[in-house]
Amino acid sequence: MEIFLESERCLLRYFKPEDKEFLRDLDSDPDVVKYISNGIISDEKEVARGTQIMLSWVEKTQGKYGFWIARLKSTQEEMGWFHLRPLKSDLDNFKELELGYRLKKNFWGKGYATELSKVLHDYCFDECHADTLWAHAMKANLASQNIMQKIGMSFDREEIYAEFPGEDKRCVWFKKLNPNQ
Repeated sequence: MEIFLESERCLLRYFKPEDKEFLRDLDSDPDVVKYISNGIISDEKEVARGTQIMLSWVEKTQGKYGFWIARLKSTQEEMGWFHLRPLKSDLDNFKELELGYRLKKNFWGKGYATELSKVLHDYCFDECHADTLWAHAMKANLASQNIMQKIGMSFDREEIYAEFPGEDKRCVWFKKLNPNQ
């Protein structure tokens, strides 16, 4: 297993083709995908599409950007995934990076997402020399907003995320400027 980054309790490892089964399991919990698809679990086609996207980032950037599987060091359990990549609106701009994550429910509320988000925050600025780190969440997703604030990100704006299948389509964006510049 190739380790990309690690924190005190967790590590991020490179994404592999066989992680498709893990993604299927992760996205089969309606609570996990509540703020992604309004609780609609991913079908086989969506899991395959997601797997291909994650693998393509490893290939495209030699693993410097993209998606990684999060693992708990003490038990070696896979917890979810994290990403650090350019914004979807400008996929070739490596100066504006977006942080994202998805964890299994039994790992919520234990500080793991904050811990690994902080590691990626530092990597974003210290290694990638990005100008800005971005993250967004549905407005109702207060837990994710709390993580963004804990790692020093500030509210930027609220907008409508039309693609979200739920009734409440309000999305909030947080950002952090590179403190080294």
